[in-house]
Amino acid sequence: MKSLDSDLEEGIHEGWIVKADTLEELAKKTGFDHLTGTVASYNSYCEKGEDEQFGANPWYLSSVKQGPFYAIECEVSVWSTFGGVKTDDECRALGEDDQVIPGMYVVGTDNGSMMYSPYYDIPGFCCGSCIGSGVIAGHGAIAYAKA
Repeated sequence: MKSLDSDLEEGIHEGWIVKADTLEELAKKTGFDHLTGTVASYNSYCEKGEDEQFGANPWYLSSVKQGPFYAIECEVSVWSTFGGVKTDDECRALGEDDQVIPGMYVVGTDNGSMMYSPYYDIPGFCCGSCIGSGVIAGHGAIAYAKA
């Protein structure tokens, strides 16, 4: 990202990013009393090559040792599409005549037939439809490809 440094500086200026040279300083600035202990535990998992807390694949473990360190305020959200593409119960896209378009599947929030408001009004709720429709469409696509 070419603009990462300027984006970080903008967030610091606006107050939704906190920067510190040490973890202790970051913990003090943010009030995260358990930060240094949590990072120490995580770093020990990295050194052992085994995440004893969550069982993450060792390939994803990367120790946190060198500053600067940042705390970034995030707002959880998931974007969705109201309406979307009309589908049948197998996530197959339907044309204007409500006939299946062979080999075309629509998943996630672009699938306009699975769920609608109020489900999408609550952040994160559409994640379930993304996962479920992906599984349904995946099985359908495999069957279609084999046919």
